[in-house]
Amino acid sequence: MIDKRIVIIIVGVLLFDGAVALVGYTSEGENNEENVRVAVTIPPQEQFVKKVGGDEVKVTLMVPLGKDPHSYEPTTRQMREVAKADIYLKVGSKISFENAWMDKIKSYNEEMTIVNGSEGVELRRMGSKIDPHIWMSPVNAMNAVENIKEALIEEDSDNSQYYIDNAENYTSELEKIHLDIKNDMEEYDSEEFLVYHPSFGYFADEYNLTQVPIEKEGKSPGTKEVQNIIDKAKRENISVVFISPQFDRSQAETIAEEIDGEVLSLNPLAKDYIENIGDMGEKLESAFDGSEGVYLW
Repeated sequence: MIDKRIVIIIVGVLLFDGAVALVGYTSEGENNEENVRVAVTIPPQEQFVKKVGGDEVKVTLMVPLGKDPHSYEPTTRQMREVAKADIYLKVGSKISFENAWMDKIKSYNEEMTIVNGSEGVELRRMGSKIDPHIWMSPVNAMNAVENIKEALIEEDSDNSQYYIDNAENYTSELEKIHLDIKNDMEEYDSEEFLVYHPSFGYFADEYNLTQVPIEKEGKSPGTKEVQNIIDKAKRENISVVFISPQFDRSQAETIAEEIDGEVLSLNPLAKDYIENIGDMGEKLESAFDGSEGVYLW
């Protein structure tokens, strides 16, 4: 006869595993009520908070990896997590998700401290609008880390030195990747690169490059516009099409086929910020070396 205690233990383990799986978008300190609960909008911010907060924070990510901040709607469970948060770290540069949801998020938790991650950053403009993609500059990422450190110290002063040390260590890593990219980009001064969605303006400004956007007012190019892109790519010997996973791949593949080029992935919302921004620099350098221009999808 099977021992009922064994059955209970097995079922208990399975239920526990299922509960962990359902947590989904939260991380760190799951069973420690003393952790500082921080909600963030996009994956790069999640890494920033974890690097500064370490074991003392529990992070809730509102726009999960692979989702589009222009259209994502938070789940009921995510809103329940926000209701328990001590801090909400906004990107703060009029990113679409925050424009649509910030008021409702505040209404779920009026005691939560709202931290503006773009505080201290000079926001650039895209026509009549603010460019929201501030994190695409490592210098701006350092600024965000400073804002996070100050917010955590304000919330949890007992661990001030821990947050200071973590912020210094991570800022040193960001400074290194920034200087590496800056050195690599010096020989491509004022180089232009074509982009579909204009996510790379802060990166371009930081390293004296120029992004030339194809997308207009958030609308995909029509057949005529795509043909114009193909013609321009052929004239300028462009052979690489970079695509972000948030956008439809079909037009990128059409252009790559027409110019006898290749499609490579580039994600402005990747979770591992330093690895991703370094990868972006390497891919741009390689593409600049191989052609007279670059096409970033």
